[in-house]
Amino acid sequence: MASRSVVLFRPQLEPAPLGWSLTHHSSAVQMICPDDSRLIRPDIQTATLTSADVPDILALVKLTKPGPFRSRTTELGEYFGVREAGQLVALSGERLRLDGFTEVSAVSTHPDWRGRGLAGALVSQVARKAFSEGQTPFLHVMESNARAIRLYQSLGFVERARIHLSVWAALN
Repeated sequence: MASRSVVLFRPQLEPAPLGWSLTHHSSAVQMICPDDSRLIRPDIQTATLTSADVPDILALVKLTKPGPFRSRTTELGEYFGVREAGQLVALSGERLRLDGFTEVSAVSTHPDWRGRGLAGALVSQVARKAFSEGQTPFLHVMESNARAIRLYQSLGFVERARIHLSVWAALN
């Protein structure tokens, strides 16, 4: 039988429900982008990622660990990537859609390609898409990821809340 798990974003860490075990916990910052005035428009070629790209996406998120991501996560929204010599080197997309809000998800850049503006370009692309649809972009970033927080702040994102990310597995 396949294992069952759930991911929760909560204001505080909850006690284990009966029949479940905590498998991961981390503190995160929820950030929101109130307007598009600081988003960038760099000259970087991006592509819309499809189900055919899932193996490459999973390999990149396994390497970069942007947070919970499963093989069907890309079905929740549109994902964009940058390829160099056929290799997926950066990606970001949409995951959660709430009333008036779209989550910027899975911001990942291969370590060999960091510092070239790829993450900023992709986050800006996803955020501009959200704004064009009348949505406000938001994202979650691990509290310990100071470099990413600085990048998001430079793009106009501001802290909305501190939250706890927890992953729970069923004990069957």
